[in-house]
Amino acid sequence: MPPTSPRPLLVGVAIGDVTPPVGIDVTGFCVRPATRAIHRTLRASAIVFSDGERTACLVAVDSLGLTVPYATRLREDIAHRLAIDPAGVMITCSHTHNAPSVAVELKLGGRQDTWTELDAAYEAFWRLRIISVCEQAASPLTPARIAASREGSAAIGVNRRLRLPDGRMIVGRVKDRPADHSVGVVRVDRLDGTPLVSLFNYACHPITLGPEAAIVSPDYPGAARADLEDVTGAPAIFIQGAAGDIAPVDGMGPEPSIADALGRTLGLEAAKVWSTIETRNVERREEIVMSYNAISRLTTIEHPLPNAHVGVSASWTELPLSPLPSLEFVTEVGSAARARLDDLVRDGADEGQLNIQRLEARWADRITRLFEQGSPATTTPGLVQVLRVGEVTFVGLPVEPFVLLGRGVIDAIGPRTIVCGYANGTVGYCPMPSDHLEGGYEVERAHRVYGQPSALAPEAPGVMVDAAARLAAELGAPAAAATK
Repeated sequence: MPPTSPRPLLVGVAIGDVTPPVGIDVTGFCVRPATRAIHRTLRASAIVFSDGERTACLVAVDSLGLTVPYATRLREDIAHRLAIDPAGVMITCSHTHNAPSVAVELKLGGRQDTWTELDAAYEAFWRLRIISVCEQAASPLTPARIAASREGSAAIGVNRRLRLPDGRMIVGRVKDRPADHSVGVVRVDRLDGTPLVSLFNYACHPITLGPEAAIVSPDYPGAARADLEDVTGAPAIFIQGAAGDIAPVDGMGPEPSIADALGRTLGLEAAKVWSTIETRNVERREEIVMSYNAISRLTTIEHPLPNAHVGVSASWTELPLSPLPSLEFVTEVGSAARARLDDLVRDGADEGQLNIQRLEARWADRITRLFEQGSPATTTPGLVQVLRVGEVTFVGLPVEPFVLLGRGVIDAIGPRTIVCGYANGTVGYCPMPSDHLEGGYEVERAHRVYGQPSALAPEAPGVMVDAAARLAAELGAPAAAATK
């Protein structure tokens, strides 16, 4: 009998514009005013992978983040439209602080405690656009081949946990703390070798534009995408990594040119890595040929691709919380915030200062209701998810992962792992155990933004690494990598 052809990987991709109108509140900083300009368009990108039996849909969107209930409903709607398992739908956010919120629970900028008709109209448009982009990506699908590398390096991010001489831990820049400069790139080509799409992965908060910048922007990922696309001639999709404790080396002010400069550094490094990735299944052989002198040359022998394999697995994981506050403490926080808010309103303070107190009061009211319903839970559910496409493993983490958590996932699963932070709804920061000993915003106060009674516990990173490694193991070993 003649040999059977390998089962091809099928891939589809679509890009949508989700840029809001000028005048809407962008989130990410409490003191953010309503937008007055557009720096670069915001994107929603979808890529669909199928081996003919199983299908996965990866969505990447320029957004601060989603709540878990919102992301869950959206994933289910996408899965229904594509007729696939919801476990195969992953939604990742770039975490740009210059995009509007699509849920009032995560609205921080503008008037933080209101949800206007414009907010509601944008959310409805945003949600429909996400679903539409996924449907476009799912049909038609193109036979393709895939390979990946983490060999790139771009030093545009630096650890942000800065200890001041007075003992305060602030968001700054520290060169002697952990950071991950690696650039992960996934190259997807059509079978004839022409580029179909590229994905690139980096860990750094997109906050080159600071609190006073009244600008809609994808921040540095937007410029990085543009430069990578100029080189490849194909769409580029940015996947945010373990950026919880990583800040850009420059910026945090009103000037968007810094986002463009850092993005160019990242995009051109991703392009360099992309150019080294071989998506064919090739073997390099050395042979001696004769000229005036003997010459050693490399010969490339192309073998058939292995059968395509797409695997999906997801698990709702109870993430442990740090010791809960007392009801008395929560009541004190709420009372102090409301009193301070009254004083600020009387003094004519700006919306940014008011928003800080509104956020504190909102958190106190939420946690008080939990106490009224019984003792708050000591864990919070988050979806840990693994999508495996040939040799590439995408791991979705429902947190703002610290950089060492991302490194732990890669070490546990393999070098061609793409850590997708801010995935499927974000429950909060996930500091490492040593960070809990030092305190600071991510340990002491950030959980209030996410409506949690306390921060994730020191054990939470290990819980997620174990869950991701288990899910990856259930999907089996990655397919043999093409020779690089």
